[in-house]
Amino acid sequence: MIVAVTNPGEAVLIVIGGLLALVLWLLPAIIAFRRGHAYKWIILIMAVFGVWTVLLWLAAIIWAVYPAEKSLIDPVVGNPTGTGYRNAGDTIGSAQYGAERGYAQERSQSPGIQVYCTSCGTLGLSTDQFCGTCGQAKARA
Repeated sequence: MIVAVTNPGEAVLIVIGGLLALVLWLLPAIIAFRRGHAYKWIILIMAVFGVWTVLLWLAAIIWAVYPAEKSLIDPVVGNPTGTGYRNAGDTIGSAQYGAERGYAQERSQSPGIQVYCTSCGTLGLSTDQFCGTCGQAKARA
């Protein structure tokens, strides 16, 4: 559509309005790239094509601003806070491995005395009731 502009002030307003619209259109991608989001290119595609289907654009903006340490699926799969060291891939794909890895990471960061399991010989915290490797109950002193 060609618009005949007779007033230079109108032309400036049209250009400024167009630039603002472009920034708003690409806002999810701008945020994702500034934050170094792992899925910045997908968010860009969602923003470009999602402007016609407002829901896709809204999903892109939410995904772009969602905390990096969380996954969008965490609340769905039972990790509503997104805290800890387990992620949605662990929860869905390999829950057991994710739990073991997460608990091992949490134990390594918590204070405590480390002792060897009497059954399998792996190192664990003295405060644990069961061995993280073999599952046997730990002997109490």
